[in-house]
Amino acid sequence: MSGGFCGNTSPGITERRTKERFCRGGFPYCGRTFQARGALCPPSPVQEIEAKIQRQTEAAEKSVLEIMELLERLPPDSTERTILELRHIDCKTWADISRTVYLTRTPCAKYYNRGLDALLGMSEVRQIIGLEEIAGG
Repeated sequence: MSGGFCGNTSPGITERRTKERFCRGGFPYCGRTFQARGALCPPSPVQEIEAKIQRQTEAAEKSVLEIMELLERLPPDSTERTILELRHIDCKTWADISRTVYLTRTPCAKYYNRGLDALLGMSEVRQIIGLEEIAGG
């Protein structure tokens, strides 16, 4: 199991906490597999939750990579790119973004919109996000 989305969770901590929580909640056979006349019991709630968390983590990581790939099309030192990265990769609030780039909320919004307009003005970006059909496809 990976170290989590940000890489700061030790393997096993989530599993241990989840098992403790479910075992206290009336699930006495957490994490165990028992056979009953040749049939296996269904996966424990802990295993199902861990699998769901893993799928969601992988989907989130993929989304961040896709966003980063799109934002790389903007000039590296542009205010538009900085604001879009702070908002969509770092998940910063508008107040945090304003403090970081030393602008009030209104200019931040203008740079943000300019960045989105610049991206949407690129044919390859429109194709990637599904706003434009790929020629010959």
